[in-house]
This record gives sequence, C-alpha cells and structure tokens, in this order.
Amino acid sequence: MLADHLHHRTRRAWVALDPARHISGEYLPRYERGENEIARIVVGTTPRLVYSLRAGTRMYPGKRPHFGQSTRRTGEDNKRYRLVGECGNAFEIPTSYSVGVLSLRELVALIDRVRAPHLDEAPKHLPFPERLVWWRAQREHHAGSLQRFVRVSSVVYPELGAFYRERLRWWVANRFAGSKGRTQYAEPLDGALEAWWRRGR
Repeated sequence: MLADHLHHRTRRAWVALDPARHISGEYLPRYERGENEIARIVVGTTPRLVYSLRAGTRMYPGKRPHFGQSTRRTGEDNKRYRLVGECGNAFEIPTSYSVGVLSLRELVALIDRVRAPHLDEAPKHLPFPERLVWWRAQREHHAGSLQRFVRVSSVVYPELGAFYRERLRWWVANRFAGSKGRTQYAEPLDGALEAWWRRGR
C-alpha cells in the first residue's frame, strides 16, 4: 500500500471501499525516467486532491542523461521540476530547472509561487498554499477546518511539513480572527517565521 503505483485492480478495490477518503495519490501520473517526488500537497476536499512536486535529472535534447557529472555548486546534477495532480490540473512553476538540489528556502519559494488557472480568482499576492485555503474559505468559514485544509509534506525535506503547518495556521487565525464561529490560533508563532511571512507578503 506504500508503493508509488498500485495495480489497477487493487486500486479500484481500495477506492471502492470509500471513494471519499481512499483517494490519496492513487491517480497521480507515473514518474518519468529518473524522477522522484520531493514534496506533496494534499488538499482536504472530498475526495482529496493530491499534488506532487517532482524533480528529475535534466535531459538535454539529443544527449544522454549526465548522471555523475557534478556542478560547481553542490556536486549534484542539474535538476528539472514539475508539479502534477490527479485531475489533470495545469500548473505554472517559477523554476523549471536548477543547478544542483534546492535548499529548503528555495523549495518554499518555488511552492509559494506556483500558479494554477483554477485559482485565478484568488488574490494574486497570496502564496499557492494560502490561495488553496482562500478558495475553500469562500465555501467554508470554520477556522479549525481551514487550518487543516492544506497539508504539505516531504520525505526529502522533513522540516517542510512543520513550516507550512505553522504558517497556514497563523495565516488563517489572523485572517479570520474575532469572527463569530471561528477559532483563533492560540499557540505562539516563532517571531522569525512571522517576520519572514510579512516580508514575503
């Protein structure tokens, strides 16, 4: 059940048990050659939507992959990136290529600047995860649910999930603070994180 792809019969039987809850990446596109997932965004719709940010070795037209050829920066190969979803959504990412692997800060910047046509009605200044929450907020107004609506995770960057969890909880609490029927985020937020968010906004 932890495999990247299930046999179509196993997938059909698993999803049939509970179509609302048992879809969590089973319909993502297959990986391209040399490609791996570096981050995953799970959107708490019914059924859930899963977006996968993938990195692979850059392929040059007419040339073989240059595995093992190091770069000056990190000793890693050039990387290319794409964001895919289960429903065929189109995404624009700001950085299609990099020299070596991304730092955590660079990965956050890449995710934040993703653009998708189905979110065009959201405020342009909002980062991609906050745009997803804003879209949901037009239909649901309970802060507790909104704080959990988008989950970002990564097995390559373990700190990524905690970073976005805290940031999204802080953003929802501040945006909806004091409204009837909405809860505030009571835990203190790290000052550096808040300063970073305010500069970025």
